[in-house]
Amino acid sequence: MSADTQADKARIDLSSYQVSLDGHRVRLERQPLDLLIFLVQHKGQLVTRGEIEEKLWGEDVFVDVDGSINAAVRKIRSALRDDPVNPKYLETVVGKGYRFTGEVELVSATSAMPISGTGSDDSTILPPGRWGGRRVALASVSLILLLAVAAWGVFRWRQLHASEPRPTCPVVAACFLA
Repeated sequence: MSADTQADKARIDLSSYQVSLDGHRVRLERQPLDLLIFLVQHKGQLVTRGEIEEKLWGEDVFVDVDGSINAAVRKIRSALRDDPVNPKYLETVVGKGYRFTGEVELVSATSAMPISGTGSDDSTILPPGRWGGRRVALASVSLILLLAVAAWGVFRWRQLHASEPRPTCPVVAACFLA
């Protein structure tokens, strides 16, 4: 029997960026999964809402942080079948943050060997370039759309003004004086 099929055993496979519970794959969106990984890395420690905000959104992103954190926690609890009243995995510290107390196996993206959930180096857990790549892609798409709108505007302007009669003066200055 593999580690995947142990009763009430949650497993996060970092190479495929997936969660499984009792050997069955659990669907979890990117942000709740990032939060789950972050909490597992700090297993047994209080993780404040401020730390979660900084880790998931950074300083220059403006979102409803409280609502987003609450939604992500609800999705994690639903995926892990965790009860908020009697938590098995995720404990709420009212007014402060969250503490991960459950047993979860993190499987390394490179070695397929379990790794500790208490490491201090977060960069090996989350996908590399997670925010930077997204910002570059968003900026690129925005620039392409801006250029397309500008090109369309120039094209339409030329179409509208192409049908106007042009002066037939042999000397440009004479056209302006007439």
